[in-house]
Amino acid sequence: MVTGLRHGAFLVALCAGLVVSTPMAASAQTEESRPSVLESTGAQDGRDDRGVIIGLADALSEVPADSQEYEQAVEQRDETAAELADAWIRRTSSEQQIGDLKTTMESLIPLHRRSVARITKLTATLDGLEVGWRTMVVRQYVDGASDITYPDPNATIAEELDRAQAQTISSEAIDRLGRDIESVSDRLTRTIRTTRSLKRQMDTVESDSAAATAANTAARSDADRATKQLVLDEQAVRASRLEADVADTDLPMVALDAYWRAARELEETNPSCRIEWWALAGIGRSESNHGRFAGGFLQPGGLTSTPIFGIALDGTNGTRVIPDSDQGTLDNDPIHDRAVGVMQFIPGTWRRWATDASGDGAADPQNMYDAALAAGTYLCSYDVALDTSAGLRRAFFGYNHSESYVDLVLDRALGYRDAVDPGPVSAPASDDEAATPSAASR
Repeated sequence: MVTGLRHGAFLVALCAGLVVSTPMAASAQTEESRPSVLESTGAQDGRDDRGVIIGLADALSEVPADSQEYEQAVEQRDETAAELADAWIRRTSSEQQIGDLKTTMESLIPLHRRSVARITKLTATLDGLEVGWRTMVVRQYVDGASDITYPDPNATIAEELDRAQAQTISSEAIDRLGRDIESVSDRLTRTIRTTRSLKRQMDTVESDSAAATAANTAARSDADRATKQLVLDEQAVRASRLEADVADTDLPMVALDAYWRAARELEETNPSCRIEWWALAGIGRSESNHGRFAGGFLQPGGLTSTPIFGIALDGTNGTRVIPDSDQGTLDNDPIHDRAVGVMQFIPGTWRRWATDASGDGAADPQNMYDAALAAGTYLCSYDVALDTSAGLRRAFFGYNHSESYVDLVLDRALGYRDAVDPGPVSAPASDDEAATPSAASR
């Protein structure tokens, strides 16, 4: 058994709040708003824009459903939802990484530029110092060699002392320039190392940004694909849910939807009647096994796959004689009337109570939506409150003048009331009696 889910609600919660950061300038992508997890199916409370019923009423979304097709559809939908959530996590993570790398790159670029400018400045300084050092060394060498080769015999002691002092000062200046050259050279070497390190970091950031951008592109593609697939999966879930049975019952979902919609319609148009959906379910089960008589089944729009006709009302088999009243239009019998459709209306009675509840533009007794509302309107015409057993018995007897029929329908109706509830569903009492179309006296 697979319980009903609020379609896509868990996924919306998963994806809510995912922050999309701006991608790095070097690998920028067009920013877009996060796409919807589930696109609209165009249905409003199970009706399309023309008012035709195409799905279950919203109020029945939590009623547990059971069928192999539904279980498979839900499993596939959940797998796609998980893929979409994973794609969005990967997309968000990669975009966050791209943003962080952009910030890192924005901090590295000015550092690298300043470091390169410092190299240029230190190189120029070093070149100037080396030129000065070489000039002073050459001059000292030339001056020193001249003094040795051509000593001045006329120089006084004071002049000799001044010349010796000048040579000392020159030597000290050369030494100081040498130390300055070593210091600047050391700073230049360190700056070059720093610049190379910054370049390596920038190259790594650039490489990581390219990888993050590729991952983001893949995640975006995966998210787009999963989003489109999730819409299809959700449609499959809704379609298979409509064709499933209510869990632990013999009640088709589409039949429940028809009974529930009919009861809600009558609650608005005839509130004093107080009919509940399960009263109609008891009749539908007894008249046609919810449209499944003779191997048929209810289709999503409410039509039974095989038209249902009762026995000829010709006075045999305990029936009263009812001559043909519709030239066989509804019951395919031009001689005697037959009860027709999923709620087994006699043609004359159908003409009085016929209604188009499905919204397809035709009142059809073979359509459960139309027949359920017609049956409910008919029951309410007895002007009794149908929220009591006494009221139901009177209305059911008017539907078919048989106490055994009343007992059977009431028992089944109360069983559905107890089995199907917005809360936990429990299996109803077993009922192995096969439903056959009754010779209704309606």
